[in-house]
Amino acid sequence: QVLSDNWHGKLGTITVFDISGKIIKSFPGKVFENGGLIYLPLKAANGVYLVEIRSGALNYVGKVLIN
Repeated sequence: QVLSDNWHGKLGTITVFDISGKIIKSFPGKVFENGGLIYLPLKAANGVYLVEIRSGALNYVGKVLIN
C-alpha cells in the first residue's frame, strides 16, 4: 500500500532483492495510488527479502518475510 500522499499518482519501480543484495526481480512501470495494493507475481523460497520502491527522488526500502 502507498505509505504517504507523496507517492500518490507516481510512476515507479519495485525491485525485490534477496538478503545478500542480489536482484530477484524488478517490476518497472508501477503506478502508486492511495489505498491501492500492488500485487507482484513472484515465486520465491521462504526467507527474508528486501523490497525497494523508487519513483524519481522518492525511495523506500523495507523487509518482507515469506514463509
